[in-house]
Amino acid sequence: PPSNRAGANNFVSNYARTFNRDNLTARVDHAFSDSNRFYFRYMFNRDPLRFTSALPNPIADTRNFSERHQNMFLFADTHTVTPTIITDIRVSISDRTFHSVSPGLGSNGPELLGLRGVPTGAFPTFSVAGIRGLGAGTHERVQIPIRQQQYINSWTWVRGSHVMKFGGEVRRSTNLDILRPSISGNFSFATQPTALEGTANTGFGFASLLVGFPNSFSLRNTEPLDRYSYYLAGYFQDDWKVSRDLTLNLGLRWETDTPIMDRNNRQNSFDITAINPVSNTPGVVRFAGVDGWPTRPYDPDWNNFGPRFGFAWKVAGSEKMVVRGGFGISYAHPFDHGVPNLASLGFENSANLSTPDNGVTAPFYLRDGVPQVNPGGQPLTPAFGAVPVGRNATTNVQFYESDRQIGYAQQFNLGIQRELPGRMVVEVGYLGNLSRKLSSANISINQIRPENIDAIRRAGVFRQAYRPFPQFNNVLLVQPSFGVTDYHAGVLKIEKRFSGGLSFLSTYTWSKNLDNIDTSPADLGDAQQYSDYYNRRLDKGPSGLDIRHRFTWSSLYELPFGRGRKWAQQGPLSQVVGGWALGAIALMQSGGPFTVTTQTNTTNVFSAGAQRANVLRDPNLPNSEKRLDRWFDIAAFAPPEPFTFGNAGRGIVRTDGRINFDFSLVKNFSFSESRFVQFRGEVFNAFNHADFADPGHAIGGPGFGVVSDATDARVLQLGLRVVF
Repeated sequence: PPSNRAGANNFVSNYARTFNRDNLTARVDHAFSDSNRFYFRYMFNRDPLRFTSALPNPIADTRNFSERHQNMFLFADTHTVTPTIITDIRVSISDRTFHSVSPGLGSNGPELLGLRGVPTGAFPTFSVAGIRGLGAGTHERVQIPIRQQQYINSWTWVRGSHVMKFGGEVRRSTNLDILRPSISGNFSFATQPTALEGTANTGFGFASLLVGFPNSFSLRNTEPLDRYSYYLAGYFQDDWKVSRDLTLNLGLRWETDTPIMDRNNRQNSFDITAINPVSNTPGVVRFAGVDGWPTRPYDPDWNNFGPRFGFAWKVAGSEKMVVRGGFGISYAHPFDHGVPNLASLGFENSANLSTPDNGVTAPFYLRDGVPQVNPGGQPLTPAFGAVPVGRNATTNVQFYESDRQIGYAQQFNLGIQRELPGRMVVEVGYLGNLSRKLSSANISINQIRPENIDAIRRAGVFRQAYRPFPQFNNVLLVQPSFGVTDYHAGVLKIEKRFSGGLSFLSTYTWSKNLDNIDTSPADLGDAQQYSDYYNRRLDKGPSGLDIRHRFTWSSLYELPFGRGRKWAQQGPLSQVVGGWALGAIALMQSGGPFTVTTQTNTTNVFSAGAQRANVLRDPNLPNSEKRLDRWFDIAAFAPPEPFTFGNAGRGIVRTDGRINFDFSLVKNFSFSESRFVQFRGEVFNAFNHADFADPGHAIGGPGFGVVSDATDARVLQLGLRVVF
């Protein structure tokens, strides 16, 4: 029977993960003279990952085996040029290898399943809406090596009341990548084919599988992608003690990441205005270095200057009150979202088939086998991958925006610190972070234009031919740089430094975090970042990290008994009541946001993301009315009419918060200054408080509005440690 209220998880099995790690660290320090010191470090790490299978036949398992090795070398030399000038030179080389293998690699999975038209060599991937899939998402990936070479030179110059630091950095990163994500096919089954028009039935992905109606199919197997980029940086900073009561920090940093190049020019781009000779519509696939097209995928971004300013001021010369503040601009790596091994069209065996009309017509039926497509070997011409208008497209295009820019964050803060009696400090502050041009998740730009929707609705058809680039399936911008986040927070902090056997640190944060690129993990919210490509304003909303209230506490108290403490310092009583300590950690925070979407996308326009629901009123229930089978007001949502986008904003419903208390009891049995035995008793989630996971939030889906999981129950742990 199902194991939760949503009726899911009716097949349960345990699996084991085998994780062995071998580490080696070697270090050499040598002083050539009093003014010249050398340092060398070598680190080796090997940590292969293995799984047992939860399935009767392990070739269909979703978990990959992986081999991972790392070798890291660091050379450093510190030279005192004069008593006021010091230089430091560092050179590091890091080599990593990664080999991921699916359990079904090398098997005859297609033959076992009776699938025709699919290359053999792995177990195909099945993604079915509403249930757990089968087959690994990547059949094989080999990265040998992932290499980084880093060269840093920094200088420190002390002159009067100034401490000046300046220097530069050059970093070269390379990645040889053999990517085989789908060598025997990836089959996707959606809810649309089995949805009944005019009824409340929104369809079932498993039913679509049973009738053999896939929503899409893909193959991909790349040639070796040997890519590299450089990171360049230079900086200057002056820490200036203006007076006894005022210190200023002034600085400027320049940095950039050059475009990621392919040593063999195995990269593609896309010209959105050129007329395709096959379809006579805009959109032509271009290739690096072919027909005069640039070898770099996008233009470099050179104007990345980051000023830094900070100050610390003793208020009116006070020794107990300080005002601190700062402002700085920092730049992000252009691919914060992952390794950019995409945009290799023309240099891979790939094919993509999908329904041309939102699930009314199948791209093929399983009983007939996968149609013959030409997955590779096409000439690199403007006709590449295109089909005439009206014919089912077979190619997905991925490309980088040519004017891609590097994201940056403007960070600023202002705070007041006040010393209190008892070695305590209280601080009140404000923090802000405004980030722009951040790397986002891939987005499809091949969505039917708004001005065509009325004509499509009247005709009752919504075929591939109405898309801006009908000769292709999805046309994806790779991690475009249009992400925006706004974060503001007020912080109250109180700290007691260790004295009298007691120390503690407590903070309270009230904050607000909005963005349009949310990719937060599910335990903090969900990542429904895209909806309508032509109305991106609807994508801005509370981030999954938008935790409005957060309180933390950590403390340690040593009981005043035993050796070196106030009472019972000697004798048998000291051994019994001495050496005890109590620790406590507490966390209380409000819940994160999530977004309600539809199980079946009825926009019928090949939208850039999931379809959001229509909201009729505030869906958040008072705490007294929330139940596990009705966490929010599910009647406050309704499916949008076909050919329309829902009006619900992103992140308008909140999950459960977090309340957790951990305690520890420690007893030290001392035998000498350097020998003792420590006993530890620890309890996690001491009050056994259940913090609930996200409820189901796909309208029409199983478990809509139902909470089916929670955090771990109370855990007790005992430990014994011998120190000698």
